[in-house]
Amino acid sequence: MAAALLGLLCVARSEAAESKSAAPRWTDGWFAEASAGVGIVPGGDITLGGIRYEADYKTGLIVQAAVGRAWTPRFSTKLEWFYRTNAVASLDGGTTRIAGGDLASTNAFLTATYRFGAPFEFLGIAPFAGLGAGILQEVDVDLDGFGGEEFSARGRFAYQWLIGLERAVGARGRVFLEGRAVAAGTQELASSAGPRRLSVDYDTWGIIAGLRWSF
Repeated sequence: MAAALLGLLCVARSEAAESKSAAPRWTDGWFAEASAGVGIVPGGDITLGGIRYEADYKTGLIVQAAVGRAWTPRFSTKLEWFYRTNAVASLDGGTTRIAGGDLASTNAFLTATYRFGAPFEFLGIAPFAGLGAGILQEVDVDLDGFGGEEFSARGRFAYQWLIGLERAVGARGRVFLEGRAVAAGTQELASSAGPRRLSVDYDTWGIIAGLRWSF
């Protein structure tokens, strides 16, 4: 009897080990990811020299990289860095108009994501959602016609939320398509050429696509 029980235990341990080795690597452990996409600044105001300008921005670029850990097949956290830039199409201050410029930022965020499994998964594609908080390492504005004057600020708090779709690629990879919104509110930036200040509304949207690779 003891020998039979010992044999069953050995078989169970062997099957568990085989099942674990066959499981996709992305369900737990460390990972890295990279992505790129388009960013949108949905208008807002820029105030400079006592004049409030209505800003119009062009669609811009986002590039992102992250390292993180999947704690369960559904829950993961990551430390991510991303850069985004948008050209200023125009600033309209009524009687004063500025032709263009550039609004850009570098960002570091800690983000948590949750992957929805069955019954939400379809054809291997699963939705996910996430929340994050972090800092604008630097946000800066360059405006045409100001002789190279730059307005910038560092270390400003912001938060983000995101939703997306992902699909496993092999045992280690996942491809994803994600929409995200970053809320930073109104930021006051200092001039590189003197005591002037510029205020800018900096709430942004973005759509990115990328790859997550598990180790």
